[in-house]
Amino acid sequence: RQRVLDAVDALGFRPNQHAQSLHTGRSWTVGLMTTDGIGRFSTPVLLGAEDALGAGKISVLLCDTRGDAIREQHHLRNLMDRRVDGIIVTGR
Repeated sequence: RQRVLDAVDALGFRPNQHAQSLHTGRSWTVGLMTTDGIGRFSTPVLLGAEDALGAGKISVLLCDTRGDAIREQHHLRNLMDRRVDGIIVTGR
C-alpha cells in the first residue's frame, strides 16, 4: 500500500472527477445562471458563491442568459446534463 501511495505522489496522480461523480452521485459543481450581464448584482453573488463553495472544493459554473429565453433553456439543459449539484439563479 505504501509503495502505491509513494508512486501516486511521485507521479502527481489526480483522480478522475467524472469517474468519482459516477461513484458518489455528486458533480462537485454548482451552476450560477444570471440575466445580469453588467454584473452589478451577479458579480457579488458569484464571488460570494465561489468563496463559500470553493472552500469545500465545489466549482461554480457561470451561465449568462443575457435575458434570452432560448439561451436560458440551453444553459438549463446543459447544467442538468452535467448533473450539477445545484443551480443558483440571479437577475436584475
